[in-house]
Amino acid sequence: MAELTEQEKIEIGNKMNALTVKQIDDLPANVFAKKDDKQEVSLQKKIIDEKSENLVGQVFNQAIVEQVKNNADLQGAMLDTAKQYTKTKMEVIKNTVDTEDKKAYFDNKKDACSCFGYEEATTEKWAVKYMNLWHNIMNAIWITIGWVTYAPITFIGKKLKVIIKQTWLAIVVAILLYLGITIGLPLLLKVINH
Repeated sequence: MAELTEQEKIEIGNKMNALTVKQIDDLPANVFAKKDDKQEVSLQKKIIDEKSENLVGQVFNQAIVEQVKNNADLQGAMLDTAKQYTKTKMEVIKNTVDTEDKKAYFDNKKDACSCFGYEEATTEKWAVKYMNLWHNIMNAIWITIGWVTYAPITFIGKKLKVIIKQTWLAIVVAILLYLGITIGLPLLLKVINH
């Protein structure tokens, strides 16, 4: 690129100063458009109502665009930055989706996790699976034991409460009936067999 002469610099400066007076010529899309390897200012007619700071800012932005167009090092740096930015944003989205997936899985198995004291919604899925498995095993044991012990007493107690009307008395009678059936009946069968 050819250097501007002192006269051309002064002329450009005078034109820039003239822009701030009143009705002024606006800058074109690119002040630094090349013509015969010289940088020339080509002005188009337009009325603008902006301060010179805006105009200098516009010229500066155009200079940045010109640098990006013509500077291969700057283009490479910008592309590298854009690549890293895109990669970072994709990782953020991936982590957000992963966190939401863990939270939904945890919420689905929350009862099993609360037995172990876990309240963290982003607990790893494998840990939640093992807590749920152990919870299911313990439930199966409890149901098996309750099927023989607790459930019959509760069932009998609820039926007796309809007749007796007092919960504590219905439970006592249910326990006595249960013990009579589970202990007394086998003893009675032994006596009958001998």
